[in-house]
Amino acid sequence: GDGDVLSCKVVKDAKLVARNYLVDIAYYSQRCGYTRMVKEFRDVSKTGAVSQAYHDLASRHRARYHNIEVLCVKSIPDHEVKHLSIAQYHAPNLSFPLLQRRTKAARKDRAIFVKKNTKRAVVA
Repeated sequence: GDGDVLSCKVVKDAKLVARNYLVDIAYYSQRCGYTRMVKEFRDVSKTGAVSQAYHDLASRHRARYHNIEVLCVKSIPDHEVKHLSIAQYHAPNLSFPLLQRRTKAARKDRAIFVKKNTKRAVVA
């Protein structure tokens, strides 16, 4: 259908540094009525953390998008994080090793042919 642009926001290219975000959410479900909760997420932007919150509520609580209200989003320092799933990324010696590094197999479809009556090699 026809739509109107209500607002336009220019977003600067920020440093891609992951931060911890605390998202305060209220949602409505037919089973429990209104429920309020606080969740922690790790993302590079506030909008990314809110998007994770919507997906998390949809998957764990079957909450629909129009039944969710985001009340507050704030960045929190590392020492205030409570959930282990977020705090595990704060270790100073954190690394992501490549455990199964495999060498690339040589391409078998390339062959070297030698033309008759010449000593020149032609690569196909």
